[in-house]
Amino acid sequence: MKRIKQLSSISLVVAMACVLAGESSQAIERRIQPIGTVGNSLPATEVGISANGSKQKALHSSVLISRSLESLKQPTSEDGVFSPNAFKVPYLGLDGTFTIDPTEISATDPRNPKRVVFNKMEFFSFYNDTEGNTPIAQNCRYVYKGAVGDPFYYPKQSKTSIWDLFELVSGDNACNQFYYVILRSPHGDPGKIHMHMRYGDANSSFLNLLNQSNVGPEDKTKINPWWSVYCTEGVSGCDE
Repeated sequence: MKRIKQLSSISLVVAMACVLAGESSQAIERRIQPIGTVGNSLPATEVGISANGSKQKALHSSVLISRSLESLKQPTSEDGVFSPNAFKVPYLGLDGTFTIDPTEISATDPRNPKRVVFNKMEFFSFYNDTEGNTPIAQNCRYVYKGAVGDPFYYPKQSKTSIWDLFELVSGDNACNQFYYVILRSPHGDPGKIHMHMRYGDANSSFLNLLNQSNVGPEDKTKINPWWSVYCTEGVSGCDE
């Protein structure tokens, strides 16, 4: 117990989760040692939950995903915010192709790429057309920075209105316009899965992107506040 008291808050939660999962003390030490050295971010692949992952892996991943909001310096007092997809799907659902919903006014917003392709929530590619013939930026590599509640909706109006935050770590110059990416990761009923995305260059910030929600509630007749709507590839009307 003396050793546990000396651990960081994240390491302590991991240690307790491992105890519940029945791990040995040696295994627990191996798990908590790296966590004390990673700082405020991890490569996205470090936090993805495998499709057939064990309870132990899910516990470990959920702890990493619920990174301290204080360390992220985001505009909310809630700590331990989880992505709604953390316990549900691999890679928070960010592994595949999404296209802009042509039935939404956001399809007319020039800010919104028409096609976004995710590779295991680590590599993102953006296109000017839904078919993927005109790339804007490809194979941009990101690090997952945690989850934050939407400043307008969370938590009083919606406890699941939570943004996942990603920061660019490598890619060619074209990737720089997507330096910060925030996502309302894929959600909705089967056949109606959709997501929302905002982005900004290195002169922007997570705070700037999040605060765009403070314009007011989502308005389906206007492009602001910025609520782009993306469906799984080829689907439309997914946010009705």
